[in-house]
Amino acid sequence: VGSSGEKYDVLVIRDPFNLMASQLKAGMCRLDDGSAQAMIRLWISYAEEFVGKTEILNYKKVSVNFNRWHVDASYRKQLAEQMGFQFTDAGREQVRGYGGGSSFDDRSMDNQGSKMDILSRWRAFESDQQFWQLFRDDSLLTYVDSIFDVTNLPLHYVKR
Repeated sequence: VGSSGEKYDVLVIRDPFNLMASQLKAGMCRLDDGSAQAMIRLWISYAEEFVGKTEILNYKKVSVNFNRWHVDASYRKQLAEQMGFQFTDAGREQVRGYGGGSSFDDRSMDNQGSKMDILSRWRAFESDQQFWQLFRDDSLLTYVDSIFDVTNLPLHYVKR
């Protein structure tokens, strides 16, 4: 709720490869105790809401493709306009301290946020077969295909 007086549910989704790499690096889940698999199931439920298979959110839904948001200023502007905000990229380069900052960079990239290699975090797990096993799920891969530009995603590690 802001100057528009409207309530929005903002659903931000990041590709599962980089999301899981960041969550594993931050210790939010592990590969050996089922918590990473639970996070994948949660990601699938978010993807279902993102594509409209479910309608759980109550208010005006604004679905944000985090990967696209990261690289595309016109997309960020479109999202701001969709919610009735004046577009600005102020703060775009800041790395917030909330949660310790980035799981890979801490706050070392503060004031240089767009230079963070957040779309290649999966490379930290490139040789870990347990990591790639997480993504061998047809529904997950279908959602990845429908939500993201897969050109730069590591789908070659996941056999279909």
